[in-house]
Amino acid sequence: MSLDQTIAVIGAGNLGSALLQGLRKDPESTPAALIASDVSEQRLADLAARLPGLETTQDNRAAVEQADIVILAVKPHFISHVVVEISDVLRRDQLLISFAAAVPIRLIETRLDHPQPIIRAMPNIAMTVHAAATGLCGNAHATSAHRTLAQSIFATVGEAVFVDEAQMHAVTGLSGSGPAYVFTMIEALAAGGVRMGLTPAAATKLAAQTLLGAAKMVIEGGQHPAVLRDQVTTPGGTTIAGLQELEVGAVRGALINTVQAATERSVEAHPNARRQRRVLARIRPAANAPAAEEEVVAGQVDRQQRAGIRQPQQELSVKRQRQWGHPGFQAATHHQQGQRHGRDARNQDRSFCERFVQN
Repeated sequence: MSLDQTIAVIGAGNLGSALLQGLRKDPESTPAALIASDVSEQRLADLAARLPGLETTQDNRAAVEQADIVILAVKPHFISHVVVEISDVLRRDQLLISFAAAVPIRLIETRLDHPQPIIRAMPNIAMTVHAAATGLCGNAHATSAHRTLAQSIFATVGEAVFVDEAQMHAVTGLSGSGPAYVFTMIEALAAGGVRMGLTPAAATKLAAQTLLGAAKMVIEGGQHPAVLRDQVTTPGGTTIAGLQELEVGAVRGALINTVQAATERSVEAHPNARRQRRVLARIRPAANAPAAEEEVVAGQVDRQQRAGIRQPQQELSVKRQRQWGHPGFQAATHHQQGQRHGRDARNQDRSFCERFVQN
């Protein structure tokens, strides 16, 4: 879809700059004009050098006055200040998009003295390589045309989907924090490759490309991941042997619990946590299908049972990991030691996620 409108991006940090570059490089979505506003003159100069023709300014109000679409790409604690600053020059026919995913639309609305179409966006760090997963939601004044515009904008830097605002906590737990989960998977797969004799560099490249290729097949092919998995699983072959170990480790249940823990932490960090918990409780039954609940319970039971059964093998593995000294193996060693001291694996995973979010 052509974006034949003027777009002003307030905040030219990592995400703001990435979006500006994506809009400029996509020939099908090039806007009529792009304006970048930031407090840093040096940052604007560097950005203008990379994107010839980009208009830059340190005056947020001037940028808004020229724009059809205003994108707030500033940190959450600056949102209120910026919205108040531009409120009297912001027109009702302009679309306002906020990157501050932790800031609810209602808070922005209270800083304005007139109705305004507002879209709230939750991109992830992969926007910096134009491969973001972005969750979007809008207020009552955002029409279907506004939603289409927003989706076209974020399609220049990845994939974007609309959800209800109450589900933005789940978006945070899944795709917002998701890159960290995937980095951990890549590290673990690469460690397995090193254990089997590959060099760390080769193992990391193979692991990362494997996840990238698999994700591309899901996105472009449109088939369910389980169907694709079955297509590459030969009876009695190597893949089914590896998949069996994933079941032994209850990886599926651990990933489900990971998203749930991060979502709940997002709710707890919300200024109105009590109300958000009630909202999450209303939408959770639809998310927790019976099959998913059975998988989680089965995974937890299986993990607890096998922690004792496989203890000698785990201790031997820990000894080898200490000898090899690989960072990935050191992290695995800490996890194995935690199991030997009787800590529940699910609590460990949730504790890790909570520390990650807090930091």
